[in-house]
Amino acid sequence: MLSKVSIVRIGIVLILGIVAVNSLDAPPHTIVGGDEIKPNSRPYLVSVGSGESAFWGQICAGTLVSPQAVMTAAHCIFGIGATGLQWSPPEWVEFNRYDLFNDTDVVRVYLKDRSQCDGDVAYHPEFDYFTLEHDVAILFLTTAIKQITPVTLNTDPNVPVANAPLDVSGWGLTEYGFPSVPYAATIKYVTNEACTKKPYRFEDSLILDSMMCAVAEGKDSCYGDSGGPLMLGKGGRKGGPQNPAVQVGIVSWGNGKCADDRFPGVYTRVSAVADYVKDTVCARTGDLCRNSKSGKSKSGKGSIRRVKSKSSAKGKKKPDTIKNCEKLPTFSPTISIAPSASAAPTTTTFLHSIPSQLTCQQHLGPHGCQQQRQWANQANQRGMVHEANCCDSTGLFNDEK
Repeated sequence: MLSKVSIVRIGIVLILGIVAVNSLDAPPHTIVGGDEIKPNSRPYLVSVGSGESAFWGQICAGTLVSPQAVMTAAHCIFGIGATGLQWSPPEWVEFNRYDLFNDTDVVRVYLKDRSQCDGDVAYHPEFDYFTLEHDVAILFLTTAIKQITPVTLNTDPNVPVANAPLDVSGWGLTEYGFPSVPYAATIKYVTNEACTKKPYRFEDSLILDSMMCAVAEGKDSCYGDSGGPLMLGKGGRKGGPQNPAVQVGIVSWGNGKCADDRFPGVYTRVSAVADYVKDTVCARTGDLCRNSKSGKSKSGKGSIRRVKSKSSAKGKKKPDTIKNCEKLPTFSPTISIAPSASAAPTTTTFLHSIPSQLTCQQHLGPHGCQQQRQWANQANQRGMVHEANCCDSTGLFNDEK
């Protein structure tokens, strides 16, 4: 049985080099068994990241839920450091992004206030980093995105029905490296009760009410897809999302190797967190308010006052983004661009936006060093001189010994 930390499928969190992934029994994949999506086929899909490079800085995926709000996974805004759980939200969200190496028509919106509790990053007050319960976060934008239609959030706990086709998409790792374009796959919904019974092998205690399962033979979401959308699908040979787009899940976590049919992928159940999302967005922007059919108040400004950006609020304080918020330490990594091969680090080191500097602390499994070397070679091939760092002073693993 893997620890609750090691089963996190966190979308390769690379904010200032933070990496937190689930146990690797084999080389990582992207949307396993999926296909490259057509440009503009899923306009609601956004890239979430930090740093200058869209490729190396991409952390997670997300979806536009209102003109000024993006929904993603809560675990994408945290990291694990020497003192435990630490605050490390992304820097930007990208719209109209397809190829991570092609910036044509891409709109990058930077988060203006990344501070905890009352900033532009919110997460569910009952989120648990180690069980992944209520794994949802909201990123508020200073620029309204009006040219893209937001997704519809599923609020019906009876949707989807068992075996319903679902569409999952995102930028994730492949067994050969990082793809530059998103992939998608059609998978099927598995009820929570079925997810903990044969032929599946999850224990009852792991699949909580705020979660949902989905599986298909040889297909799965995987590392790098965290925070991305699970949509009601069309099914059939071509698959794809329904139109209008209805989001039922958020890519959250999985067990060990991706596309292991014994362990369905686990997603945040949108119907379980929709009220939180709507109330939080309503309080900050006036959108998605639950007192009107349109999602907005009758006045168009919300029953709760629309809060202006810092630049125009004239001293008026924004409402707390997170209720009963307890501030965590902000992650401060040790940056190491190219450590010498002979250097034995005395502290955990992270590499800003380059995913080869992984450490034992992140539960990469018995072949962690081999995996690090593979990613380091890919970085070098792209002209980014880097060496794998395969051990630390804790001795959690070192396959050179």
